[in-house]
Amino acid sequence: MGILTDKEILIAKLTGDFNTDREFLIKESEKMAAEGNKDGANAAMELLFERMPESEKKKIEDLVYVNGKRLDAYYSDIEELIKEKKIQEALPMAKALYEKIITTYPETDDSKFVSLRNKFEQNVYQLMYKPEKTLNVAPFDFARMITTYGYLLVDVRELEEAEVVLKKASEYNPVDCGPKFELAEAYKLSRKNDELLAISKETLKISSSPYAMARCYCNLGFYCYNVEDYENAAVFYYISILFAPHRAVEMELKNVALRLNKKLTPPKEADIDRTFEKYGITRGPEELLVSVAAQLATLAIERNDIEEALMNLKLLYGLTNDENIKKTILKYEPDALEKARERFGITEPDSAQNN
Repeated sequence: MGILTDKEILIAKLTGDFNTDREFLIKESEKMAAEGNKDGANAAMELLFERMPESEKKKIEDLVYVNGKRLDAYYSDIEELIKEKKIQEALPMAKALYEKIITTYPETDDSKFVSLRNKFEQNVYQLMYKPEKTLNVAPFDFARMITTYGYLLVDVRELEEAEVVLKKASEYNPVDCGPKFELAEAYKLSRKNDELLAISKETLKISSSPYAMARCYCNLGFYCYNVEDYENAAVFYYISILFAPHRAVEMELKNVALRLNKKLTPPKEADIDRTFEKYGITRGPEELLVSVAAQLATLAIERNDIEEALMNLKLLYGLTNDENIKKTILKYEPDALEKARERFGITEPDSAQNN
């Protein structure tokens, strides 16, 4: 006899009474999701949907289905098409998903749906944006889904539409750097320098990892290069490399050197201060982000929630590069450095920072 699938095991435990089975399947789905068993959790919800009365099934379909598939499954199909470089096939599907989201989950005068992914984002959003409307939790990561459509539009150079879409993505999660980074790419291609500067400074305020901060500084360097402020472009590119080395940024520095017709050297502290002052940027991470990560890490340790503690400790280390925080992370997760190197493809010893 073969090994039973999660779905077959669940079917064997059903009673035939819908109300009883619904309660059972919801609990099993939540339990499996908490255990990291995504396939089992999905199987439970599929069974629940299959056994629903038609009237209830129609309500669910109206909310979380598009073209006959659940939104997350439909999005997975889009991702696969992108991986296969089938952009023209992915585009209409991504548009259908986008239109489904914004029409089914719109912002109203009194409420809005948000896709805040963890306690850190929830707290940062509340403290930074101070929302007055009632916040409803979106059933899926709408910001990511919509950003993918924006990415596709940028890829095919439909830049005006991409800007509209990516701004909408940010509305579902204003503290997610992803939509803003993609919007910056649209501004670069459309040569909207003022908008590029504004979105780069805005993104820097919510950047919670060295890699995000590096990308912001790179974008600021790109802006300076575009407006022929080559000296300050060099400063921003150098700072970007300090946060996260990248060959493309090194190439940009070579372009700056050619423009200035001189060999570049790393900027002195006074040079960095002048550049940051000129563009109204505070050096270092946003204090609010550091404070939230530190408080959440402390609270998680106090209640012995190690997974939550590690997530926030890694954010805190990425923001501060504090060796004491690194030691605390390694105390709870001795192989954290190896995992970080593998995740980010880093080969230099002891240079990994996770986010």
